Amino acid sequence: MEPSQDRKDTSLASQEQDSHTSTTSSDVQLTFKPIAPEDTIPLRHLVLWPSISLDKQLIPEYDFNPKTIHLGAFKIPNPNTASQPTLQDPTFDKDHPIGVLTLAAQRYPSFSGEIPVHIQLHKFAVHPSLQGKGIGRQLLSYAIEILRQRYPDQKILFHFDARVSQIRFYERSGMSILDEKTFWKYGSTGKGEGVEYVKMGRVL
Repeated sequence: MEPSQDRKDTSLASQEQDSHTSTTSSDVQLTFKPIAPEDTIPLRHLVLWPSISLDKQLIPEYDFNPKTIHLGAFKIPNPNTASQPTLQDPTFDKDHPIGVLTLAAQRYPSFSGEIPVHIQLHKFAVHPSLQGKGIGRQLLSYAIEILRQRYPDQKILFHFDARVSQIRFYERSGMSILDEKTFWKYGSTGKGEGVEYVKMGRVL
C-alpha cells in the first residue's frame, strides 16, 4: 500500500533537483544532489555489504521505482591543494559520491495510524576514510529537508532499519527506536554476512 498524496506528480524523483552546498566541521566543502541508482553501488559494496557482489547490490523492489530518490554527497576539490582528484581515489573525485542514501515510498510495517506519507531510508553509507566528519549527518539533514519540501502540508513517517552499531549516530540525529526487537539481515542475496538491525525513525 502506498501513501496517499495530494499532488498530481507523486514521484519522489521529480522533486527539486537543485544541489545543495555546505561545509563540514573539518572544513570539507560538500555538495549534495540526486544521483542515479547505479551511482550508489560502489559505496553500498564498500561500506555496507562487501560480501555481496556488485551486480547484486541494487534491489529492483525499490531502487528502480520511479517514486524512489537516490542522493549523493560529493566533495568539492580545493583548488589550493596540490593533489588533484583521481578515479583511483574516490574520496577526492568530484564525479563520484563520498556518501549515498536512498529514499523509498514504503509503509512502516503494521502501522495503524493516520500519517499518510511513509518514507523508508535505505542503504545509507559514507566512505570509510571520511566518516566522523559530519558528512552523514548533513546528508541525512538534506534528505529530510527534501521530504519536507516535497510534502509541505503533510506529516511524514520517516523510518528505516538501523544497524545496531549505528544507533547512537541516529539518536544524535534526532531519531528514535520504533521497535525494541532486533533482527538480522543477510544482504540482497540472503547469503551475506549477518548484520543486526533495529527499526528507527521519527515523524517529520
